[in-house]
Amino acid sequence: MPRFLMQSDLLEHLRCPYCNSTLELETIEVCTTGIKTAILTSSCTMFFPVIDGVPRMLLESFLDHQQILKECCQDFDSRKDAVLAKYGEPIRSATRRNAKSKKSFSLEWKLLGNRDHLRVWHTDAVSYRNQLFAEIDLREEELAGKKVIDVGCGHGRSTRLLAAKSALAIGMDLGNSVVDAAANNASPNCHFIQADLHYPPFSPGYFDLVYSSGVLHHTESTSNSFNTISTLTGANGILSVWLYRPCHDFVQRFMLFLRRFTVNLPVKLQFWLYFFTLTPLHWVISFIKGNHPHWREIMISQLDVLSPQFRHEHTPDEVEKWYHAHRFEKVSVTTMNEIGFSMKGSRIL
Repeated sequence: MPRFLMQSDLLEHLRCPYCNSTLELETIEVCTTGIKTAILTSSCTMFFPVIDGVPRMLLESFLDHQQILKECCQDFDSRKDAVLAKYGEPIRSATRRNAKSKKSFSLEWKLLGNRDHLRVWHTDAVSYRNQLFAEIDLREEELAGKKVIDVGCGHGRSTRLLAAKSALAIGMDLGNSVVDAAANNASPNCHFIQADLHYPPFSPGYFDLVYSSGVLHHTESTSNSFNTISTLTGANGILSVWLYRPCHDFVQRFMLFLRRFTVNLPVKLQFWLYFFTLTPLHWVISFIKGNHPHWREIMISQLDVLSPQFRHEHTPDEVEKWYHAHRFEKVSVTTMNEIGFSMKGSRIL
């Protein structure tokens, strides 16, 4: 049976994303497969709900789920007021920054759900696995005994693959995709949380491998996001990222031109707009080329380009400087294609 609810041993790995203190667990509802509903409390008075078996570690999570919390926590209103009085500005800032991205990526990965037969980024299961290990440039046996985090895990497929070879793998994502990812997870050493990479709920240097593919360039500042997740890499640990690079392909540049108009449209309107216009055209072109993609695969690709609030492109030389500035060595490009590249580096002692 899938382990779709939070396991109590996850608590030892988590820290308050605001003050980095340990967390206390207030259990509200427990099922045979784990903790379904709970509250994680910090010494700084911040608190974070566990909803549908998934820890919600965003600064604003208690506001996102306040209707549920009101029903199961009698003192919720007083706790909410106390936290907002003390930390109102960072919470409001995070809420504004995350609002559109949460909607955009939640819709994107909802299209995939638990449909493991669907391809992701035009790759089947075998190709996806090979691509993952090519990006991190490690042999599978090198992950034995390691702690791994997948920053921006989306559908969770890469997290589960990493968990199969490591001691611990945690997938975190800004949107609700972690609910489906957790529901499809049967590995006891694999966990999923909803969290903001600007406020990662872990101690600095906690992980042996920090992996983030196709995520940082969808934040307000790629370099600032790189700075933040780099701190999670322990001594001699590996940081692996995949980013967009400047692309001169006509179709890609045309899609980026459309972004000027689509990015400000409501996410649900974008879905129906692409469904009735771009998706049929994409499918016909693919069919002529001998491919038969599922419409959901096409929609995921289109939403990933046209919907996110932020989308940046970078060169390998630029990113290599970020690595060196944060005390990484053995920096190298591990994969590259027409739209992006992956790079890895080892943390210096």
